[in-house]
Amino acid sequence: MDVGEQSVKFVEKQMDKNFSQIMSANIVEDMYWIETDIGARCVAKMFELNQNKNKLNNLFVLFPPFIPID
Repeated sequence: MDVGEQSVKFVEKQMDKNFSQIMSANIVEDMYWIETDIGARCVAKMFELNQNKNKLNNLFVLFPPFIPID
């Protein structure tokens, strides 16, 4: 399995297990990676399903560092 496949499986697992409550009430609007000293981290900007138009939506999910397996 290459690094790209590993990163997809890693994010899917995080979404299903560790962030399931957030993911069930929100939709991923945008997703990107940031580089850190301890590895790449995925960031997801969320969109609330029942969003009030007068309310700001500033929920971001910062996933744990992804460290690929050689």
